[in-house]
Amino acid sequence: MMSRMFPCFLALFGVAFSPLLIAEEKVRSAVSPGPISMDMLIQLVIGLLIVLAVIVAAAWFMRRFGKLNFNAGRNIKILEGLAIGQRERVVLMQVGEKQLLVGVTQGRMETLLVLDEKIKIDERPTQISFAERLTQALKQKAVTS
Repeated sequence: MMSRMFPCFLALFGVAFSPLLIAEEKVRSAVSPGPISMDMLIQLVIGLLIVLAVIVAAAWFMRRFGKLNFNAGRNIKILEGLAIGQRERVVLMQVGEKQLLVGVTQGRMETLLVLDEKIKIDERPTQISFAERLTQALKQKAVTS
């Protein structure tokens, strides 16, 4: 009995609400703007600028504070490091007043040498910026030409 009534119910529902659906469609077509309006475009541009500003701020923050060392300057300092292989390094550390040469591998650290005399470390950055390398290369090319 319920299966016979269901199609009748659907027909009554459709007949009863079809004028409302048609009126709503007319209102939507009259009110809705075209696919791209100036307000939507402005909102899109502002949203993109906000996203880009967040990305730039995050990149700056990570570059500026990415190498945070919360215990820096206390008792243990890493003075220098040198990559020997893909996963092997030799690290010069200072613990208190002693300097240690430590071998670091993927799963192990081993003291290689305890130094009696301190090695003085040059505090200047050893990496040359791209601009400095470019000017050096241009000067060398001008001299050889």
